[in-house]
Amino acid sequence: MRKIVKNLFQLIKDFIKSAKYSRKKQIFLFILLIAFLIIVRNIVSNTQTMETGANQIRGVRIETITALSGAGSSLQVTGTVESQSEADIRAEGQGQIISLRKSLGDSVFAGEIIVEIENNFERAQVAQARASLDSAIAARQESSSLTSIRLGNSKVAFDEEKISARNSVTSALTSAESAIFGKADQFFLNPRTSSPVLNISSFGIDDLDERRAQIEDSLIVWRGMISAISSESDMYTLLADAEERLRFMRGFVRDLSDIVTRQGNSTQISDIISARSSIDTALANVSGANDTLRNAETNYRLTQEEESQIVGTGLTTRDASVRQ
Repeated sequence: MRKIVKNLFQLIKDFIKSAKYSRKKQIFLFILLIAFLIIVRNIVSNTQTMETGANQIRGVRIETITALSGAGSSLQVTGTVESQSEADIRAEGQGQIISLRKSLGDSVFAGEIIVEIENNFERAQVAQARASLDSAIAARQESSSLTSIRLGNSKVAFDEEKISARNSVTSALTSAESAIFGKADQFFLNPRTSSPVLNISSFGIDDLDERRAQIEDSLIVWRGMISAISSESDMYTLLADAEERLRFMRGFVRDLSDIVTRQGNSTQISDIISARSSIDTALANVSGANDTLRNAETNYRLTQEEESQIVGTGLTTRDASVRQ
């Protein structure tokens, strides 16, 4: 390509040199130059037209309505306006609308009532629930009051049984002394000494003298224990001690009764039988007082535990009813 352009350029150069001596060649060269200028002018004109057309192409840009409207001027447009965010409003229940508090276009704040649906059934349920609540609270208060009353009653009953147990022990001592001193001692010489002697045949029961001396010492100690009883005394210990002493005396009186019925008169037999009955009754009363006292204490402790659970945890059946 470069060789062709070089040859063409050399040809034009030789033509120009030869045109100095030929008028026709000069005219031809002049026409060729005019044609070249016309061609160049057309090329330049077309280039400018293309650049002008390129500059006149409209561009597209995004503008907000506020920017296009200017200061207070309006801009009419045709289209559909959509919200960037929206929320669906639905009622939790179905029913007839009885009150509409907002209109289209109104502002609504969080928690504001828009519409009210007929709710007589729900209001009745609320009223019923409130009545149940009031009933449960009243029952809980009544239960608490009853528990306090039961606790007070069980405490009083326990204290009364302590007194009753003390009286039973005292009465048992009186019965034992009456049976021994008033009935059994008629068959002994020097019965209230350290060396009593049986004044009737023993029929092989040789320890009645010794046991009578032991009973004398037992009654002295027993009497001292009863006189020292206070509100702080352990009644269970006193009752158990009384039972042990009475069992020993019962065995003594039964053995004495066996030998008296063999050789005594009717009066003596009646006396010893009465003594035996008194000891048995006293022993039964003391044993019964022990059982009754334990039952009263058990009831009192259980009531205390129930009260402490109510106060400590605050959770009872009545409380559960109130929560429900």
